[in-house]
Amino acid sequence: MNDKVRCSVSWHADSSLEHYSTIAVYHTILSPSKHSELLSNNNNDKHEDEFTESSDQDELLSTRWSIGLRVAHDSEGPHTSGAMNNDRKNNSKEDLRVESNNPPSIAVSLPSGSAYFLLDDFNHHHQHAVLVNNDDNNNDNDTDNNIGNNNKTKTAGVRYASTHRLLREGHNVNFILERCKNTCAKFHKKGVKIWRSEQLLLNEIESEWIRQFYVQGLALRKYLWKYWEDYIHQLLRYWSLLENRTKQVLDLLRYAAEERCDLSNNDKCNKQRAERKVKQRRKKALASVEEILERSRNNNTMKNYEDVVNLCYDPIIELLEERATMRLLWNKRENDHLYKIMPKDSDYRPLDVPFQFQGRTSLLTQSQQVTTVEEKAISPLDGTTEGLQQIIHDMKYFAKAFVSGQKSDLPKVSFSMITSSVKETITPITKEEKEDNTQCDQQQQQKQQGRDIHNNGKKKKKGKKRKNGNTVGNHSDGANTK
Repeated sequence: MNDKVRCSVSWHADSSLEHYSTIAVYHTILSPSKHSELLSNNNNDKHEDEFTESSDQDELLSTRWSIGLRVAHDSEGPHTSGAMNNDRKNNSKEDLRVESNNPPSIAVSLPSGSAYFLLDDFNHHHQHAVLVNNDDNNNDNDTDNNIGNNNKTKTAGVRYASTHRLLREGHNVNFILERCKNTCAKFHKKGVKIWRSEQLLLNEIESEWIRQFYVQGLALRKYLWKYWEDYIHQLLRYWSLLENRTKQVLDLLRYAAEERCDLSNNDKCNKQRAERKVKQRRKKALASVEEILERSRNNNTMKNYEDVVNLCYDPIIELLEERATMRLLWNKRENDHLYKIMPKDSDYRPLDVPFQFQGRTSLLTQSQQVTTVEEKAISPLDGTTEGLQQIIHDMKYFAKAFVSGQKSDLPKVSFSMITSSVKETITPITKEEKEDNTQCDQQQQQKQQGRDIHNNGKKKKKGKKRKNGNTVGNHSDGANTK
């Protein structure tokens, strides 16, 4: 290998696989002209034969592509974690698995239409890469210029590869959907462990499944949508349920803090039906949090209200911070400058992720829209990075107010977090509701008047006579008079 050889796929060992399982890779290399013809006829079934027929030009181009192999002990496999922990203590280099005394790396070119296999524990102790030789490129040092002018394609053609691996349990879509089903079936339960598992699952299906699908663009959708359609729809539905569940947990913690600050007793409109509902929710929320605290006290781990912050508020805040960071990184990836220099009609530009956050749609700077009606996932929260940061800010103040019990520690009303709840609490009273409230007030006044009359009647009857003429009453001397 020399300086003219570049990595098309960087050095790595495949992860999340069954230990000692075989990895199979098939690849085909196409000339630029054949690749362009295939793209122009991508809706024609005849293009399938062109992948299998290899021309002399394709064979020549295949020598420019090679598979790189190097020794890297315990890159994957059953001993990976322990080995990497030991290396971190003794080695600060980026690649902990490659040692200086290992055999030199090798590169092997394979004809177009070849398949190769990594057997047994080969993936455990080796890393592999895909290398391309651009020795005809006169502007090797100008990476952006190379990409923009598509020089790599002109000199080395285009390589397509299909990798076949055996994933460990938990790394397939049916397993993740089963987890979603079981998790959503437990929404009636309350507890920190349950909340944490829900938030981790939400992060996983968003980052590792939904966004991974849409970032690959329209090309993947055209060829694989028939297989993935039902799975994607299910994942989007569970994402919506988990986002709504997140809103419920945040509301519970907010209501509990407000009740601790005795906010309900200061409401000016307690007679309004919506406000009475909120007051009840606050009491129930505080009771739920106190119940969680009591369970922890029984385990001798929690002692007072300050521990509620560590038990309930801090874990949720931490998971929200992870989600905000995850979405920020995905936003950067989806708007990478490499996508911007692609043609606007390219099938490899990211598609919009069909998330709708509190009236906002998850939009990319330069992307394509999906058109399927079922492809829609709605969240009651402001899920943008800025919106999540505001929610995190407010939750920290609610945690502080829960401990102090002081209304001054509560945050100002955060519309980013409680929009749907605000609609319930401050929706203008309709004419019918006003009449109901007026009628309710009149009934309460009538009942009170009836109680007053009844009590006055009891007072007047205290001195009534008995049939024998004796009176019953309290006299100063404490005796009865005959």
